[in-house]
Amino acid sequence: MNGEQENLFDAALLKTFHIGDLVSWKKLGRVDKDYGFIQEIYSEKRGINRKFIFAKVIKTDGTYEPFNLSYLTKESIKN
Repeated sequence: MNGEQENLFDAALLKTFHIGDLVSWKKLGRVDKDYGFIQEIYSEKRGINRKFIFAKVIKTDGTYEPFNLSYLTKESIKN
């Protein structure tokens, strides 16, 4: 993904988020955070010639969900 970073929306987030990081997010209208671990980081084309960065997150209930990387908050890093 390094060669494509200049074309990615929010490419700077690739320096902050890594596979294995504990992350959190809030759903609209909820006070409590949800937590999970980043399983995979990838780019995906959305719209016309615009690539966004996504993370495949394994949630605490064991299910996976894709998130736009800018939607997540980093809580800690893997050891």
